[in-house]
Amino acid sequence: MNFDKLLDNPHSGPRWLTDKRVASLVAEAIHYRDNKEYDLYAFTIMLNHDHVVFATVRRADCPTHSVTQILQKLKWNTALKSNKILNRSGAFWQSESYDHVIRTDEELERTIWYVLNNPVKARLAGSWEQWPWTYWKGV
Repeated sequence: MNFDKLLDNPHSGPRWLTDKRVASLVAEAIHYRDNKEYDLYAFTIMLNHDHVVFATVRRADCPTHSVTQILQKLKWNTALKSNKILNRSGAFWQSESYDHVIRTDEELERTIWYVLNNPVKARLAGSWEQWPWTYWKGV
């Protein structure tokens, strides 16, 4: 079984993101950093993982954050609050992330559509618009 199929399997791994309070908290945290630490293009929160597509902010009025710093802060913040909601402790996210540098506009478009259609591919929704935890900034 490949990694994508394992992640998309609704029965694999911890499914803390099925709790609407937790998914909402994660979505809110992703949105909060938009235009501060990154320019957010799209995200999808699945049952046991999430996908976020962004470009780091490179403006004079904003400090530059590395992808590693952004993800560490996002994971730390959401793990702490999610664990409180779920009345649990311990690791919430995997320590590693799959980061991918996007080099062309075509690759960016392909990646955004992959992220948006992830719940459809996993048979969680009929279209990406039907999945409550999907966001696309659009054009």
